Amino acid sequence: MSKHKKIVRFQPGDRVAEKPKATFIPNISKWKTNIVAKNCTQRYGTITKLIEKKNTNGIVSTYYKVSWDNNTTGEHAQSRLCFEFELPQVLEEYTAKLYGN
Repeated sequence: MSKHKKIVRFQPGDRVAEKPKATFIPNISKWKTNIVAKNCTQRYGTITKLIEKKNTNGIVSTYYKVSWDNNTTGEHAQSRLCFEFELPQVLEEYTAKLYGN
């Protein structure tokens, strides 16, 4: 019997934000900083589809198809997303972990 409890957090139509990404990467060349900066912007979008995938151990993980506000789509793990209204709190916790505030 598995100890893993499947939790589906989002439903199609929910507004979500992508959780913060690291913006500092040591030892990166200067010509790549523009590429990194472009991919470190905050994204907001809407869940369009729920996808379940099994890993090699047979454990099912939940992924979501997200339609971002900039007219792109992506498939993301549940752990990379938060509700749009939760983002300020998530950013505060992320900053506290980085800087110890």
